[in-house]
Amino acid sequence: KEKLILKNRYSYPRCISIPTLKDKLTLKVILETLKEYFPQEARPPLPQECIKAIRMELEKGIYTHFIKLDLSDFYGNITQEILMDKIKVIIKDKLLLELIINAIKNPTYPKVKCEKKGIPQGLSISNILAHIYMNEFDSIKGDFFLIRYVDDILILCSEENHDRIY
Repeated sequence: KEKLILKNRYSYPRCISIPTLKDKLTLKVILETLKEYFPQEARPPLPQECIKAIRMELEKGIYTHFIKLDLSDFYGNITQEILMDKIKVIIKDKLLLELIINAIKNPTYPKVKCEKKGIPQGLSISNILAHIYMNEFDSIKGDFFLIRYVDDILILCSEENHDRIY
């Protein structure tokens, strides 16, 4: 079932998927299993932890510029094939893989067609799947400080490398 949430009068509503009771139980089992396979993505940093890390970096005094990015329609733009390829590297259990695929391809009522792109928001596994999808991005290192909280990205850098990084 879908629930539409308005952000403001100028944007499209956000579609949140509400699973049935049976689906909630299955998704909870999938989530707990994914946490065992992907412990680093099981507990993403809390907002206050991100703020603390940013403060510590700013106190070093080496960054003069920043780049702030917000990924639009983050969950809706996750490519399912890329996500599943990342999962298949770690998980070999065919039944679990099939359950994950069914969970992300299951249409939210009243939608009738299956998308090749996007994962439903509102499912208990959505966040861990998004973190699995972005883990390669999160590990990018360089002469800058990068931190991501869901779809918000902050990069601290110096004036010399600002344009290159941007």
